[in-house]
Amino acid sequence: MDFARRLFQSLLIAERQVFGTIALTSVDLPVPDELGAWCLRCGASTPLAPDRASEILGPLICCARCAGIRLERSATIRLGQHGGALRDAVLRIKFGADLRLAHDIGHALAQQYARACARGDVARCAAVTSVPMPLARRVERGIDHARAIARSFSRSTRLPLLRLLRHDPGPAQALLSGRERRTRSMRIHPRRQWLRQETPGAIIVVDDVLTTGSTAEQAVAALRQERVGSVIVVAVAAVA
Repeated sequence: MDFARRLFQSLLIAERQVFGTIALTSVDLPVPDELGAWCLRCGASTPLAPDRASEILGPLICCARCAGIRLERSATIRLGQHGGALRDAVLRIKFGADLRLAHDIGHALAQQYARACARGDVARCAAVTSVPMPLARRVERGIDHARAIARSFSRSTRLPLLRLLRHDPGPAQALLSGRERRTRSMRIHPRRQWLRQETPGAIIVVDDVLTTGSTAEQAVAALRQERVGSVIVVAVAAVA
């Protein structure tokens, strides 16, 4: 019986990795937020503070929440707040390996990024990467959800998708408090064998949800170790 159970679990994981889960119900993604509905620096839905922006960021307007705070990332692109149908879609990708929803979110995020570029809010990037997932968790869930979204983003923008980062094993972020997430040691590192090659200076880093921002900041900091002074934009489906 144990052998049969393990075989069934292995086949289920393989099906998720190759095909994605076939959903019995659909999730309609909400209309993405309008540009200006969130802070392009940190991604939060907070009132803008243009009087403080000039002394910190120049032309990029920041909000009262991040004014005076140093951030590794250059800008933040998002679809909306983490709730409702958007939250359901993210959970379906993470725990249901729904590749179709990952494709839809990646495409919508690419359109949001294109709108921000056309308006001059963010710099045009030349490559895409994703916040990495530890191998054991990727096997357990049957999907690297951030990379699945980034793959769709890459196809929609026609930007190359590069594997620039690695993630050391450790407890899942959902098991940590906000303080533990912000203060935990560096677990995301650059893949130097990729970064030694000639790669563009402006990169967009894709993830699913920005909660405290510590994971995204670690990813950007890891890239800046090898690429000092480059523009790095973070693009997420939702901000909690």
